[in-house]
Amino acid sequence: MEKIGIIILNWNTSKDTIECLDSLKEQKFKDFKIYLVDNASKESEKKILKNYIKKESILKIKFIENKENLGFAGGNNSALKEAKKHEHVFLLNNDTTLDKNCLVELVKTINLEKNIGAVNPKIYYFDKKDTIWATGANFNNFLLKASLRGIKEKDNDQYNKEEKLDQLVGAAVLIKSEALKKSGFFDEKFFCYYEETDLFQRIKEKGFKLYYSPKSIVYHKVALSSGGIKNPKTVYYLVRNRGLFIVKNFKGLKKFIGISSLLIECSIRIIIYILKLSPKRINATLNGFIDFLKSI
Repeated sequence: MEKIGIIILNWNTSKDTIECLDSLKEQKFKDFKIYLVDNASKESEKKILKNYIKKESILKIKFIENKENLGFAGGNNSALKEAKKHEHVFLLNNDTTLDKNCLVELVKTINLEKNIGAVNPKIYYFDKKDTIWATGANFNNFLLKASLRGIKEKDNDQYNKEEKLDQLVGAAVLIKSEALKKSGFFDEKFFCYYEETDLFQRIKEKGFKLYYSPKSIVYHKVALSSGGIKNPKTVYYLVRNRGLFIVKNFKGLKKFIGISSLLIECSIRIIIYILKLSPKRINATLNGFIDFLKSI
């Protein structure tokens, strides 16, 4: 059994998926198997991937075809059922490429202490390789909101320390299978956004630490499949799922403050979208908050 099971999701972006796979060929750490999950792409896209796998002689790849788009949560869960047999699972966005030492450094960090449950690499923008996208995530314990740590900052060695964090991002993360077995997999009602925040919250509650590995490097094309933060669907899920996360994981005054801050965030979003003449994002914000309230 390989030490790491790598899960990569594809949805109509085979070109980026192949570029990601090609970067895995260059890894100095070789003891892994890839679970390539297709989330109901067009047949032409799936054919491209199948042809790539058929010709591939270096990488060990299992192709999993979902009949419908299950999102980030469900897509990963469809592979986690098998990938959990490996010592570690590496969740990797298909719009990324890896430095050749990425996996070596992640494994070093996760083995620092027995109770480290998950580790993020340093993630740069793909097209701005001196600019940070994320070095893990911050978590505001008052507002109950996660945010990318270091986003859009020039890398001046300010995040070069191996350290424990409050939260992580799901774009590239090595997770100890023991932690996943105790915490459970992704909650599929999230579909996408905040599903990883919820998972890492549960991993912490099971006594595991979340860590950051600065020598492990990933380059990210950022939200290609979802269309980015300007996409109304992204706005909808960010609003709805932050509410779901708060209600699921917190109680009492903390929960009340969290929901209140979400209401304020929605009000600010609507004002901004009015000024930007963006009715679709206004509707997405309102629908996201309404659907969150319906789920309580």
